[in-house]
Amino acid sequence: MFKSIRIIFFMLITIFFLQNCSKTSSDSSMFRANPQRTGVYKTKCLDELSGVKWKFETGYWIGSSPAIHDGLVYFGSDDNHLYALDSDTGQLKWKFETGNHVYSSPAISDGIVYFGSWDDNFYALDSKTGQLKWKFETGSWIRSSSVILGALVYFGSDDGYLYALDSNTGKLKWKFQTLGTVNSSPAIYDGIVCFGSNDRNFYAVDSETGKLKWKFQTGSAINSSPAISGGIVCIGSDDMNFYALDFETGKLKWKCATGGAINSSPAICDGIVYLGSDDGYFYALDFNTGRIKWKFQTGDDIKTSPSISGGLVYFGSEDGYLYALNIRTGKLKWKFELVNIISSSPSISDGIIYFGAIKYLYALE
Repeated sequence: MFKSIRIIFFMLITIFFLQNCSKTSSDSSMFRANPQRTGVYKTKCLDELSGVKWKFETGYWIGSSPAIHDGLVYFGSDDNHLYALDSDTGQLKWKFETGNHVYSSPAISDGIVYFGSWDDNFYALDSKTGQLKWKFETGSWIRSSSVILGALVYFGSDDGYLYALDSNTGKLKWKFQTLGTVNSSPAIYDGIVCFGSNDRNFYAVDSETGKLKWKFQTGSAINSSPAISGGIVCIGSDDMNFYALDFETGKLKWKCATGGAINSSPAICDGIVYLGSDDGYFYALDFNTGRIKWKFQTGDDIKTSPSISGGLVYFGSEDGYLYALNIRTGKLKWKFELVNIISSSPSISDGIIYFGAIKYLYALE
């Protein structure tokens, strides 16, 4: 009798846990799954690994993370192209050539795919055909991935500005200047856009006007992208610290030191924040206190960002493995070995994981 009650109790806890992780406006059509950049994908997970479903070769390195929408997977390559592939077969649907590397991860909304290039331009293409809708020139490379909310699209540039453009026309709405490159991809929630700069500052600005709400200074450059949840915004820095700030005021809630720079962007689910560090460890921290719940050691730097689905967290390491861990215990569920460094963050859709490694885009099943 007691054993049966205990089993039912744990089943209820598990259901609550999975539902709680999904309490976000998720959309696999953009970097980190949603505008808050929580990295939680509301889709079937890959619990048991069978192997490679397909792989697609480009002409050079893939640093762009894939976005999946309406049966297509979109990603950029350092061979100067943005690609659209059939998500089931890996067959090329179309590709669009820019004047330099495409490191920025694409975002798709209302039939348009948005991305930036190292040719200093931000592009909007027809998502079905790859035809150019408009482009906007900035003053330098664009490595930041865009976020779309309503009629505006937001992204950063190496010229030191965060830009807000009309998503239909490409007309400049406003731009906000920092004193360093803006590689960090902005997150947005409740009318506030958050992002980091290599000037060591983390910024929160009004999404409609671009006016500064607050800023917080770290000890080094910020290349990590933020995640927002429960009144807290989280960010990593090259100063080897991970910060949790009050979303409204920018005041420090807590920080956690790691042994390396933090380029990995965090994922947040059910009161735990997940991130990788260049010290080779993957961390799970208590969202309210910053206390380490568990950590998992890999063989090299972790620069890619984690993605969560169905009780598992997925991430790649420069040791050449893609890992799947239990999000509550940190126990290894499976790992997939490649001969190449994993260079883009995984995206998940219908039980398939998509990611880039050197010049190949992989789909695992």
